[in-house]
Amino acid sequence: MITRHGRPAGYLIGYEALNRLLDRLENMEDLYWMYQGLAEYRAGEGRPFEEFVAELESREQQVSCGEHGPAHGAGDRTAAPPRP
Repeated sequence: MITRHGRPAGYLIGYEALNRLLDRLENMEDLYWMYQGLAEYRAGEGRPFEEFVAELESREQQVSCGEHGPAHGAGDRTAAPPRP
């Protein structure tokens, strides 16, 4: 622990330990979003995967052709919610 004026100010952590910690955090976030999706599915929300993929491919083609649709995520259920 690093202190400043006798009070905790930070921690010094090794590179490998930090990477393990970040990997674990990412896994926990993935689980959180997986359970969010499962709850939506059980509530009868969502849509078929094929429909989502078709829309995503259409958007990618629009972007590659220089077309611009609505702002990414604006009223859009296909956009991933912001990560905490």
